[in-house]
Amino acid sequence: MPKSLIKLIANACFILLIASFIPGITVSNFYIAVIVAIVLALANVFLRPILVLLTLPINLVTFGCFTFFINAFIFWLTGTFIKGFTVQGLWPALLGSLVLSVLQSILDRVLESQKTTGTTYRTERVVETRYVGGNDDIIIEGEVREKKSSK
Repeated sequence: MPKSLIKLIANACFILLIASFIPGITVSNFYIAVIVAIVLALANVFLRPILVLLTLPINLVTFGCFTFFINAFIFWLTGTFIKGFTVQGLWPALLGSLVLSVLQSILDRVLESQKTTGTTYRTERVVETRYVGGNDDIIIEGEVREKKSSK
């Protein structure tokens, strides 16, 4: 199964889980949760960089903590566009986006640890040098060969 499909289904389940535990966030069904996951992904790709750039001065002053409010705003904004998904206020949006971010990072760690590790080779250039001769005549012989080593 493709990694992006796994993340989409997991994010939809995370959204349902968040809605069941945080008061002020409601999701009507799994289908709506999948749509919310897709819209959140698109908003994070297209809208979030613009918002981060526009709020760069306040982000610098708060050492990046204002990014939590940007995430909460995107979470809340998604709730205004999709029927069946509601986020009522700043605190549910902030808590919901924070919990979703933590769950997504745990999922990324799990998926990263399950990667299959193949053997990769790198080619090194090895030069062997020998000194031939006596005291007066030193001749340097060089041999170049390719060596494969596992990384």
